[in-house]
Amino acid sequence: MGEVKMGENKFIICNHCKRFINDKNDLVVAYDFLVMNAYHSECFARRAKENFFLSKKPVNGLVSNIVTVLFGIAGLSGLFTDFYVFTVMAILQLSIRLYSWLKYESILED
Repeated sequence: MGEVKMGENKFIICNHCKRFINDKNDLVVAYDFLVMNAYHSECFARRAKENFFLSKKPVNGLVSNIVTVLFGIAGLSGLFTDFYVFTVMAILQLSIRLYSWLKYESILED
């Protein structure tokens, strides 16, 4: 599931209830095992309680944004030191966040 293109308009379909997600504030992007899926916020809350493999922290949430910024700073500092692990982690986190934005969030931009 994911995005559906109908004419000029694109829609995102909730992976749980299969209804359209029309509002960016209602969109929650999370990992279901190793696959990134879109949910309504209420569907995510319900599914998080019943599914062991669903990530409890959304990819497009506040915590993820803070982690992305911190990893970005740590990754930059890793370039000037011998701690290249920080740079690799920063690139991975930035890639995940960018993929989420390109695949789901940018569709609902006003």
